[in-house]
Amino acid sequence: MEGYRFGGIKISEDGMIIDGNHRYIAYMIAGIEFEIIRGTSSHCDEPRSFNEIIIDEVEDWDHNSESSRRYCTDDFLQDNDFYN
Repeated sequence: MEGYRFGGIKISEDGMIIDGNHRYIAYMIAGIEFEIIRGTSSHCDEPRSFNEIIIDEVEDWDHNSESSRRYCTDDFLQDNDFYN
């Protein structure tokens, strides 16, 4: 919503997301249009419906995880140790 773009979503001919599941969810939540890149799936790709996904905004995994909490905002980009 702040103008970040993370690249397109790779989708097979039958409409299955092959690469970009998390990007797809982020774009949909933010209401941002995204590029669709055509690709092919393999027998390893297991189809699942995004209609079954529940997003828990209260019990956010990253926010409640000691190791990833710092990445919930962009403040970590100001830390000198991030780049070293």
